[in-house]
Amino acid sequence: MLSFTASSNSFGQDTAALDDAALDDNVWHYQVRPGDNIWSISRRLLTDWKRWPDIQAGNNIERPRAILPGTRLAIPRKWLRRKPGPATVSSVSGKAYVTDTERHPLDTGTTIEAGAVIETAPQATVQLTFVDGSKVTLHENARVVLEKLDTYEGTEAADVLIRLESGRLDADVQRKPENDSRFNFQSPALISAIRGTKIRTSLLGDGNRGTTEVLTGKVMVEAADRLLAIDKGYGTAADVGKEPEPPTALPEPPVPITDDGPQRQLPVRIAFEPVDGAASYRVRVVPAANPLATLVDVTGVEPVFGIEVLDDGNYQVMARAITSGGIEGYDASWPLEVDARPLAPRPIAPPEDRILRDDRTELRWDPADGASAYRLQSSLSPNFEVLELDVDGIAGESFPVEGLSEGTFYWRVAGIDD
Repeated sequence: MLSFTASSNSFGQDTAALDDAALDDNVWHYQVRPGDNIWSISRRLLTDWKRWPDIQAGNNIERPRAILPGTRLAIPRKWLRRKPGPATVSSVSGKAYVTDTERHPLDTGTTIEAGAVIETAPQATVQLTFVDGSKVTLHENARVVLEKLDTYEGTEAADVLIRLESGRLDADVQRKPENDSRFNFQSPALISAIRGTKIRTSLLGDGNRGTTEVLTGKVMVEAADRLLAIDKGYGTAADVGKEPEPPTALPEPPVPITDDGPQRQLPVRIAFEPVDGAASYRVRVVPAANPLATLVDVTGVEPVFGIEVLDDGNYQVMARAITSGGIEGYDASWPLEVDARPLAPRPIAPPEDRILRDDRTELRWDPADGASAYRLQSSLSPNFEVLELDVDGIAGESFPVEGLSEGTFYWRVAGIDD
């Protein structure tokens, strides 16, 4: 007689079971609904409903006509009736492509079938939503093959296999007792099997090393025929053909260094305190109103970045530390306001440190994009505490001054937009 993992308790009394990533991956768990009995369940879910005696015996069901709602039944996945469970593109930022019968640009709302290949360009992001509500986000320079996109008849459970061939992805797999979805992510280096967890997984550099980082729940990782359980707050890595490395604690989020008010100069400065054990850092910038639209995704070895490409507006910054082994830590997140336009004009005359033999000169500067007029200030103090001159609304890129006092003369000019 068959026997397989089961619980006679309601899900609410047995939540630890689903948290355990070491559950038999070949067994699916069904939560009994009001009105269910062993025969209705078998007819709705099984390819051969006459296997109901095996379901009854394997789950130690004594009253098949009156199974308590909430009871979780274990059913071998190979007995279940399957159907296609395509994914939907819920967000696209930047350039991304899908190859099914042919290669074409990827658009929000597109339905993706099993077998499709998705590729993202630099600074691009794609989010996929699956039949159970789970989401997978592909970051820049990623290539994935959606090997399997299945669901089970009469349920919203997803059974998904994604092959990662390059780049990085994040997965947020829903934890719903009525579904028991299963997601597997495979790369040449690692296989990660997850249920009801949040992870990040990547294939680094030239594709010879993979990483997995667990943000919630627990994940089973396999490499070179060795299984390793990774708890929340830890990550692992493996080189192709090698066993997974011992779990490493994820680096703590950096502490941001911020100024009050908007940033008014380019490049925009993003800085934070160094993180112990960090070999490098990753910074992402997204619009405050659309966190899925990645505008900047850069790495560097120092905890300070200069960003040239941001327009005026409101953003959210995410920064994390990266270990020497490629394990990425928890994000720090903070708001950023840029108000740098029109850009400050560049002074051109008189040259810096020029000694003037007269009390008059002409101040000149380069045109500033977006400026319709200029404001000019001068002072004998480098911090401009006391102004010698403060002129607003200058129409051109020059201004004559006279009656200059003896001493070191400081001046600055700002563009004014409409």
